[in-house]
Amino acid sequence: MIEYLTKEIDDRKERIASISRVRNIWKRYPSGNLRGDKTKWLVTVPDMKKKSTQKRVNWSRTMGQNIHSFDRYDVYDQMHDIGYAFLAYDMFAYYSPERMPYEGFAREVFPHITSFREEHDLERADYTKFHEVEQNVDSAAVLAASEVWANRPPEPEPIREELFNEEGDFLEAEEPIEDIS
Repeated sequence: MIEYLTKEIDDRKERIASISRVRNIWKRYPSGNLRGDKTKWLVTVPDMKKKSTQKRVNWSRTMGQNIHSFDRYDVYDQMHDIGYAFLAYDMFAYYSPERMPYEGFAREVFPHITSFREEHDLERADYTKFHEVEQNVDSAAVLAASEVWANRPPEPEPIREELFNEEGDFLEAEEPIEDIS
């Protein structure tokens, strides 16, 4: 992702430098006309690039937040254990709270996505295996939790209020109190 963003920054710097060169020419020859209409190159294209840059920054931010918020390492470990080839990016996308940017942008940022898709004859991410493994992991977690619940230590007997007076002192019984359990 850093390589992609560095490339985008360099592209924007190059465009700014080109515009600055033309601006300097205009300063030197204020009365002379430059050949052709430069409004598209000097106004429209920079505005479009500004919007495009903002959109790509937002997409990059979304990707970073989704990757950072990933918390299904149990499924990730299980996928490795069964030996299924998958892209970590696809798993991050599957479990992301926000929708990841479109595949073309993801391939620009992470070029290895393209080679993985070609190697495994995929046009796009296949989430079916993630869903299957998730079901197995979740059902195993439920089973483990139910075993823990079944094997829990017995709960202590509740305090019987009839054994105490209003101040909370223990009462001496004149006759044995019958068992209410």
